[in-house]
Amino acid sequence: MSGVPPRGAVRHSALALILIGFAWHLWRGSPAGLVLAATVLAAHGVAAALGYWWLRRRLR
Repeated sequence: MSGVPPRGAVRHSALALILIGFAWHLWRGSPAGLVLAATVLAAHGVAAALGYWWLRRRLR
């Protein structure tokens, strides 16, 4: 059994952080919430791209 969490858990936690950041922005009017949401979205996108690249390379 690997030490990697299930794929759905990572996706759900990223979605939760994005929604929390957006809600924080709407509630407090602070741009910090948008920064949090954008950072999590960018990190999740980079992780997805690197995972896709790694998987394609491994399947060759």
